[in-house]
Amino acid sequence: MKRRDLLAAACAAVLALLSETTYAASASPCQYYEVSSPDKDLCVQVDVNEKIYYSVVYKSQPLLNRSGISMTLSRGKVLGVNPQVVEVKRRSVDEKLFPPVRVKSRVIADKYNEMTVEFKRQFALVFRVYDDGAAYRFVTHIEQDIKVMWEEVSYNFAEDYFVYFPQEEKYRTHSERLYQHIKLSAISDKMFCSLPALVDPNDGPKVLITEADLENYPGMFLHGGSNQSLHGQFAAYPLAIKVWDPWKITVPKRAGYIAKSNGRRSYPWRVLIVAETDGDLLLNQMVYKLAKPSRIKDTSWIKPGKVSWDWWNANNIYGVDFKAGINTQTYKYYIDFAAKYGIEYIIIDAGWYDQVEGDLAKVVDDMNMEELFGYAKSRKVWIIVWVNWKNLEDQLVVAMDQFERWGAKGLTQTSGFF
Repeated sequence: MKRRDLLAAACAAVLALLSETTYAASASPCQYYEVSSPDKDLCVQVDVNEKIYYSVVYKSQPLLNRSGISMTLSRGKVLGVNPQVVEVKRRSVDEKLFPPVRVKSRVIADKYNEMTVEFKRQFALVFRVYDDGAAYRFVTHIEQDIKVMWEEVSYNFAEDYFVYFPQEEKYRTHSERLYQHIKLSAISDKMFCSLPALVDPNDGPKVLITEADLENYPGMFLHGGSNQSLHGQFAAYPLAIKVWDPWKITVPKRAGYIAKSNGRRSYPWRVLIVAETDGDLLLNQMVYKLAKPSRIKDTSWIKPGKVSWDWWNANNIYGVDFKAGINTQTYKYYIDFAAKYGIEYIIIDAGWYDQVEGDLAKVVDDMNMEELFGYAKSRKVWIIVWVNWKNLEDQLVVAMDQFERWGAKGLTQTSGFF
């Protein structure tokens, strides 16, 4: 047996004998820690040496080989280099969540095992393992405000798997990119993608890479390394923003760091969803479970439902005695369609107001909004209205008064593109 395997077995034996939920890790010479899913199929192994590494095993099959974790702060402080473990805390949770707005289910089973590794230098790593995925996050306990220069996020896969890779060209995404099905080794360090990305082993479960509880921090992209790995990539903090028109924002100047924030905080979860079937991906609710609870106290006004959206078919409807397009007759057709098939909402998308002038109060001649809202109400269908973000920002009070008068049930908007 290899020395590393002997060490792992020794660590596992030590952990099995410990009945307390908290122990002083310094009492043991072992620098190898494990946390498994409730069903024992998924295991995260943490290796603390000159750096911090983690690996993931599923049903005895390696998914991730040793992958580095670190966070670089200003003044050269690196969390994760020459780390010293102070304490390891463990807990198991088995409870039910009742989402205020039901999406996939009325009740969500929230069952996991968690391991928090506290280190010197005022930081910790939290590892949480479910039956259908694993996640980890940084937590810092620093009294003053900090700047995060970089976060090392790496995924060193066990083999050269295929991946569905939504390649990007800039730090922007409409979540509409082409998912290229390519080998990990074909992705260079110059190629990067937005999240989620789906790794597709031939003889094992699919692995979806994403993040959760993202707040006051840049969203993560992934770049390759011309091998079997993917690595986190982040846009630097914007020091200036230029609005070119209602459709375009650029960042002419960026800082040398990716985030600045309070030093006592939790950071986004780095999430691996493990799914044996495509259906399991659809049913997975890890992102919801890892997110902070909703801060909206009264959710009674939120009425979820299906929506008929003209964007999907570009207002192309057939077999009618009028010209399809952005006009009252076409949207009445959508309203009738929604009423017939029990669809609660329709969206009136771009084009209903003068976008050259950007005036939300100037409805185009072919659209009678008062008539449409009255007709929708009579058919028990509700309307969501699209707006451009900048037009709404410039006319917020006037626009919101207008939408309330019409009886709009929601807004959808296009943001600027960086």
